Amino acid sequence: MELQQQHEWQRFREHAVDHLRSFAHVDTTKYRPAAQFLILPSFSDTRSIDILQQDNTLLAFHTVWRTTTDLPRFANPVERLKHLPQPIPTYESVPLNIGEPTLQHLLSAIGEVDLTSSPTANTASLDGTSYELYAGPETDSKRLRWHSTLPPEWKSLHPICEKFLAMERESELYAE
Repeated sequence: MELQQQHEWQRFREHAVDHLRSFAHVDTTKYRPAAQFLILPSFSDTRSIDILQQDNTLLAFHTVWRTTTDLPRFANPVERLKHLPQPIPTYESVPLNIGEPTLQHLLSAIGEVDLTSSPTANTASLDGTSYELYAGPETDSKRLRWHSTLPPEWKSLHPICEKFLAMERESELYAE
């Protein structure tokens, strides 16, 4: 990948991840975001588990941004020209068959965790996997980020993160 394509890829990647963070992949006229768990690997597809509220019902969705599909579009100038003006990120999303009591319990657990919002020692990532946990409007809206393993000061989030990862493993989009 040439330097120009590297810069374009980085801008495209930031746009695609921001799209997920802002729930632009969700029909927000129909659903209200309650929580999100983002999995941001350096070299494979970015994934999101979203818990959404529709009226008084909680639903969960698994969304995958197919970075491995989109990256070749930036391989060289000729390939990049085939996708003008701006490529559209390749997303796939499916509902998860998770019972509402489980989702309500998970949201309650997130709301009960007392976390410091101070920066941690492991928020930057050049390779490996970063994670983000968003807790929505009902829980004072926080987004926490870390790299690889949870910082010690956030260890109370470990069971919550494990539950999100278990939810992802139940998805038809899950690939090890």
